[in-house]
Amino acid sequence: MSAATTTTCIINVNQMSQTMPQICESCLRLEVDIKKFKNDIGHMKQVENELRQKIDSHLTTKSCLQAKQKENEELEKKYFLIVIYYYFYEFKKFYSF
Repeated sequence: MSAATTTTCIINVNQMSQTMPQICESCLRLEVDIKKFKNDIGHMKQVENELRQKIDSHLTTKSCLQAKQKENEELEKKYFLIVIYYYFYEFKKFYSF
């Protein structure tokens, strides 16, 4: 091996010894970030599922309320007809000879 080659190898080894800790440190930071992101994604999925359940619950409640409103309107119509028939009957009874 020549002196130039030996010097180049020593420089490369020195550069590697300096960059390896930086790479390892970067990898560790990336692993921590990945774990954090995975946790965040898991939490977001849980929140999404809770919101979907609330939406489903509200839609069910809305549907029930709409059905009750329709039922109420039909009962009001029946009540109105009963009142009209009653007053008609009373009117007829009062004015009949």
